[in-house]
Amino acid sequence: MGEYLKARFREAVSEAESMGIRVRFYPAHEAINLSETMNNGVQVVMTNLKSGKEFFLFANRVLLATGHWFAEAKQPGYFPSPWPAAYLQEHIPKGASVAIIGSSLSAIDAVLTLTADGAFSRAPTGKLVYRPTDQHRKLTLYSRRALLPTVRGRSGPYRNQFMTIENIQALIQQKGELVLEDLFGLLDRDLKQAYGDPFPWKNLTDPELTPKERLHEHILEARHGDGPHGDIIRQTILQQVFPMVRQLYLALVPRERMRLNRDFSTLFFSYAAPMPMINAEKLLALMQSGIVAMRRVVQSPPFKVKGNSFSFTFQGPDGEKREEKHSCVVDARGQGRFYQRNPQILAANLLESGTVEIEPLDLKASEGKGTPQKEHLAEAASVGGGTGSIWIDPHTHRIQRTGPDGGLIVSEKIYAVGAMTRGQIIDASMAHGSAVSTHTIAQDWITQIFSETV
Repeated sequence: MGEYLKARFREAVSEAESMGIRVRFYPAHEAINLSETMNNGVQVVMTNLKSGKEFFLFANRVLLATGHWFAEAKQPGYFPSPWPAAYLQEHIPKGASVAIIGSSLSAIDAVLTLTADGAFSRAPTGKLVYRPTDQHRKLTLYSRRALLPTVRGRSGPYRNQFMTIENIQALIQQKGELVLEDLFGLLDRDLKQAYGDPFPWKNLTDPELTPKERLHEHILEARHGDGPHGDIIRQTILQQVFPMVRQLYLALVPRERMRLNRDFSTLFFSYAAPMPMINAEKLLALMQSGIVAMRRVVQSPPFKVKGNSFSFTFQGPDGEKREEKHSCVVDARGQGRFYQRNPQILAANLLESGTVEIEPLDLKASEGKGTPQKEHLAEAASVGGGTGSIWIDPHTHRIQRTGPDGGLIVSEKIYAVGAMTRGQIIDASMAHGSAVSTHTIAQDWITQIFSETV
């Protein structure tokens, strides 16, 4: 993916320059602050990472697109991110017992990274088999639900009849704001219509199979489908929902957004963003070889440090609590929600100066049905309150903040995109979401520039 994005970036720069657009690069430099100026522009404070010298850049508009951030390493053996892959391979010793926190696509990336020294091959039956090296690492995935992403299958001809943009817009117009039951009701009607029977929700939320057994079933399902055309019907339905997910998220009342993040986000993305077949086959081969195991963690935070090891408490096959220790931990849970925890100098300066503000959390709107659990409100309070996201106008991505009189100020010059907007833009960290957001910003800039020059 990195090589693909670099290639696309070079193509975009080349095309821009052919149109007369000048593109300037500042490698080995860091933006450490910015502010709007009196002459209707933006001043950016830059520092040269080699010399330490600071200087200013002036722009008409600025886009904050600093990407993901991760916590600092807590101690030797702890890795706050599964990237860069080469760093993991170099710094996690061969033969190590490794805990991987999370079970999403990022966690699977970490698994494939740390087993890349072995070899996969096809048996005569067509089954994928893994041959480890003599000193192989042993990996254990830990997550709250012990759910892996499903496996990508074929899409079918079914078109949603209930979970449609028209019906969603009608609901929003009728009710103003939505609760999760509104959306689940529409989704359930489409599933029932497509399958011809009530959808077995319990199989999704309370699986009786082990993670390895479920993965094997999902591989078979992806190969053969569960519909008459060899397609997976629920994936066909969810793929039509995904382009609407941003609008649906913004239509939810604040307490329902928190409820979605807490109770359903993992489940939704495990089905809406399935893994490729080849990755699923590799993961199953690793599980069958005994190299990879999966546990349902039952403590928060997920581990305790005991001497030079990391201790995890998990649920055994009969529901009993068990403990296992590991020499290394890779946190593959993905981007945290709280921009206040971003260790970058730029983030700290922007928050301190008030140039950006965390989206406020209306606690009164969180009363009643679906009230966030106390620990989630406490987590928000521990970092100054709010949703954790930089406050933007989600329709334009312009920075928003509270004015001196308590009113709302929407910047015409500073925009934000990506992980820092995760509290408002549910798909902010995904490639499709980033493409939609940056297209929106580009269109807004073009409109402004055109109006200024006419």
